Amino acid sequence: PLLTVDCADAQREAGNVLLAKQLYNEARRWHPRAIQKDRIYAGLGRLAEAAGDTDDALRWYGKFERETAASSGLGEILLARARLLIQKGETPAARDSLTQLLESPSITAATKAEALYLLGESHLAAGETKTALPYFERIYVAYGKFADLNARAYARRAGALETLGLNREALEVYRELAGRPDLAKRDEAKLAADKIRELEPLVPAVVPESSAAVEPAKGGEAP
Repeated sequence: PLLTVDCADAQREAGNVLLAKQLYNEARRWHPRAIQKDRIYAGLGRLAEAAGDTDDALRWYGKFERETAASSGLGEILLARARLLIQKGETPAARDSLTQLLESPSITAATKAEALYLLGESHLAAGETKTALPYFERIYVAYGKFADLNARAYARRAGALETLGLNREALEVYRELAGRPDLAKRDEAKLAADKIRELEPLVPAVVPESSAAVEPAKGGEAP
């Protein structure tokens, strides 16, 4: 079935939906125990998702998770499943899926970083702004090499801090974002520069304790 599944993947990527679906179903029908069934379930799920059939996509992604959990593609499927569950308003189930993903040692760092971002977004969408903060922070602290996600995570965390009225903390995050050379060309870095100019007048400068005025003791003598 390897050749059939290869052809099905190629047809799906080329946009030949009907032929791809036919090939996947043919491989599934004649080779139900094939080692490629993870790719078959993933392909059928992606076809359903692209067609807007969320329930069918979730059905295939569920089969993938239950029957081919050892597949190297599990992380991507769990992410796709979580996104669809969030779209359906089934956020708790989506978070369970993402938490499972984060706890798996076999999932790639890139996929885990995506999962953290999606968890943060899910809490923001639910109005749980404070809860979202550590998910965004963890991305640029633990997964610093993923520039796109890092830029978005900085911006989302800083924006959430502003929403909470924590302008000083937001300013610190914007400064950190603006100070990353690897993110300098990204839109989020340009936003950060604008936000720094906006927030600096609103945030009083912190006076170091050593430079603060010392109140004289009685009799005019310094303590």
